[in-house]
Amino acid sequence: MNKSLGVFLLLIFLLTSAVHAQNKFTKSADDAFADQMYNMALSRYQKAYSKVKNNKGEKDRISFRMAECYRYMDNMKKAMVAYKRLAMGKYAKQEPRVILYYADALKCNGLYDDAIVQYQAYKEAVPKDEKADIGIESSKLAKEWIANPSK
Repeated sequence: MNKSLGVFLLLIFLLTSAVHAQNKFTKSADDAFADQMYNMALSRYQKAYSKVKNNKGEKDRISFRMAECYRYMDNMKKAMVAYKRLAMGKYAKQEPRVILYYADALKCNGLYDDAIVQYQAYKEAVPKDEKADIGIESSKLAKEWIANPSK
């Protein structure tokens, strides 16, 4: 009986220290993000992501923050990839602006038809937000201007 209690306590200690280490990495990344040090925050989020094991919600939150870092650093190609992963999953229902940011990234990368589809999806998710209509209109105009450049 004593041996099994010792094993149990050891397991509790290991799990607690793993959660503490995970929290330390995410806290450090969140602090850098709050201080607008996005490059530092990104590298810390990447490390924190690798430490998270069976917590899908926390992995999605970290992925969202990494996508935000890319967006704030104006790396729209990487932001597009990161937002796509989130927009295609369940996280978009919890955080619909992922769809909006994915559409913005698509538009920035010249993928106007795909951007329009995502703006429409965002409009369905958040009907009162006029950003979807603005995004659709600007994507259509960009396509038109590319097809018919002026002098």
